Amino acid sequence: MAEGYVGDAATVRQERSSAQIEIPHRKNRTLATVLYLLTTSFLFADQNLLSPSLSLVADEFGFDDLERDQKLGGDISVAFYMIGVPAAMIVGCLADVVERRSFLFLVTVMIGEGSCCLTYFARTYGQLFWLRALTGCSVGGAVPLIYSVLSDLYGPVDRGWVSGTISMSCGFGIAIGQGVSGFLSPRWGWRLPFLVVSIPAMICAVLVWLCAPEVKRGGAEAGLERRQEHETDVELAAHMTDPTPVQNDSQFERKSSNQKLIAGDSPKLGLYVQLENIAPDSSTPAS
Repeated sequence: MAEGYVGDAATVRQERSSAQIEIPHRKNRTLATVLYLLTTSFLFADQNLLSPSLSLVADEFGFDDLERDQKLGGDISVAFYMIGVPAAMIVGCLADVVERRSFLFLVTVMIGEGSCCLTYFARTYGQLFWLRALTGCSVGGAVPLIYSVLSDLYGPVDRGWVSGTISMSCGFGIAIGQGVSGFLSPRWGWRLPFLVVSIPAMICAVLVWLCAPEVKRGGAEAGLERRQEHETDVELAAHMTDPTPVQNDSQFERKSSNQKLIAGDSPKLGLYVQLENIAPDSSTPAS
């Protein structure tokens, strides 16, 4: 009965083993994850860079305590989030339709971190205000994009700890940013921390664009679904190519004698198993 099938049980079981370990982007997803998380940390390090240096900035611009609290502590913070919140919505929507999400991530980071870098050269309060406001574009816009990409790199089982590492990177970045600003500002001025944080963030964004693989939207779910289909198909193939006679199943015996099993590999379908009917032999008399 097994002679009518293409391949044998050993071959199909070997294909089953390959199907089980085939996970999309498995080789490169660690690199992509590290780059995205590093960029996240640098982005959030920028969020509170100004806080430890409010007095230094106020002295340079000639603000009294009330103006310092209102203009530096209040107005700039409000402008930062007034840009960041809409940016999160806009970039999140674009992440659902744009194919090259790594390029979208690069553009988002460059807008915000370019403004952060230019803060080093700000000479008036108006320049400082708008540059800090534009920085919110990268902090707000990058977060939904990072979640979108990493959720396609990892399946449902792994997304809990991946989301945890993203949140950890955000908190780690805020702490590092305030520490860097508190350490550098009294010694080398309040502007230097903006260069120290923004340049590595832009470098990481360029590396994401150059090195991280483009992830197919919904790829993790598709991979899981294909793997489950593979497991079902190869079980059927292994069973039907087994030369051991099937006991007490005359219906299955009769069906198998009129069909053959074809197992193959297609770039579009992946591993597939197909049953085809065999034309009855005209020379064999009908029973």
